[in-house]
Amino acid sequence: MPAVFRAGGNIYPASFVKIDPTADNQVVQATAATDKIIGVSQKGTDRAPYNGLDSNYAAVLGEELLIYQVGETCWITTGGSVTAGDKLVATTNGAALGGPTDGQYYGGHATQTAPANKFIEMMVQPGQQAN
Repeated sequence: MPAVFRAGGNIYPASFVKIDPTADNQVVQATAATDKIIGVSQKGTDRAPYNGLDSNYAAVLGEELLIYQVGETCWITTGGSVTAGDKLVATTNGAALGGPTDGQYYGGHATQTAPANKFIEMMVQPGQQAN
């Protein structure tokens, strides 16, 4: 079951997150393959899509959100083409790209193939690519 964290900034739905070093039990958007990913944010936004009430974020600064962690299957947004089985790294806005290089951190494994800007299922299994 996903864990509840507080957002240390604006976090997009179905995106990689990392621990916010400035506060306990808080996460921020992961935006690079050098970020130590701990999980993936919820797929839904923080508010109902009605008359501009929706922020388009899973959470904004200070709000709670669900984070999928090790061993859980969830949705992630692709930031480029992804192939089933790829190890996924964070890119701009927490989106996923396949194929980490030596020393980069990845957040898990794609279970589907898709082009950029799509939701795919993935298994959360963070790690660091070995040399």
